[in-house]
Amino acid sequence: MKQSFRNWALTTGLMAFAILAPMRLVHAAEPSSTPPEHASASLPSGPSASNAMAPVGLNNAEAIRVLIIGSSVARGWKDNPQEGGYLQRAFDAMSVLTPTTYEVIDKAQPGRGVLTIRDSYVDWLDTYQPNFVVIAWGGLDDLAQKTPFAVYDGEIRWQISEALAHHASVILVTTPVSKASYTTYRVAQQNLMNSEIQVADSFHNPNVYVFNVFDQMKQYLSAHHESIVSYMGDGWHPNANGHALAAQLLVQDMMSKLPVASPVFIPSKLSQTTTA
Repeated sequence: MKQSFRNWALTTGLMAFAILAPMRLVHAAEPSSTPPEHASASLPSGPSASNAMAPVGLNNAEAIRVLIIGSSVARGWKDNPQEGGYLQRAFDAMSVLTPTTYEVIDKAQPGRGVLTIRDSYVDWLDTYQPNFVVIAWGGLDDLAQKTPFAVYDGEIRWQISEALAHHASVILVTTPVSKASYTTYRVAQQNLMNSEIQVADSFHNPNVYVFNVFDQMKQYLSAHHESIVSYMGDGWHPNANGHALAAQLLVQDMMSKLPVASPVFIPSKLSQTTTA
């Protein structure tokens, strides 16, 4: 699947096509009355590395290992199963458009909040030795569970600190918008995304990158006079259109900010573990 995608994208030579090439347009589904994080759904089985992926000896010895943490949107729910979600789409495109090959280790867990990986996260860092950790919590689980903002921010700070202590660069990605971003959690989710950006920025570390997909997607819809309806899979998740748009915005941002030719960790006295 990925090879045909790569060939097509190289033929067109356009970034947007690298994102959208394999996409089959779908109509947005009606919002579910069941809380979406816990609704029955088929988990996309796209080209991302499985949770049982070997920690060493990856297929491509030169590949950049990317560890993703987050919940169901980061995992790709409501995307076309073969695409794997906006993050997988984005790193597939980056592997096409840059000299770097990205190997994704997807540890996003549907229905989970920031507190749920405390017992696993450091083990993942030790086992997979990622070059990048992508922190991509959607925030809706934590808002529904009434996780205090201070606790949420503390976990984001700890996750960034641990990644840096393991010499992994950090990519903080705010979540794509959903219907809930405009309704139930319109104010709260915006505040949560703003807050986690402030946490990441407070490190003042060249190994910490922030990509604000949440605000960029809102701005895109507003500028093009579009509603969320065409991009939502249910109340909490984007559909394939939404994942594709989020991936395109993310790739555009990564192409301008990441050292795409040779991403490396920059040693810094700030890259120390802190307690939370």
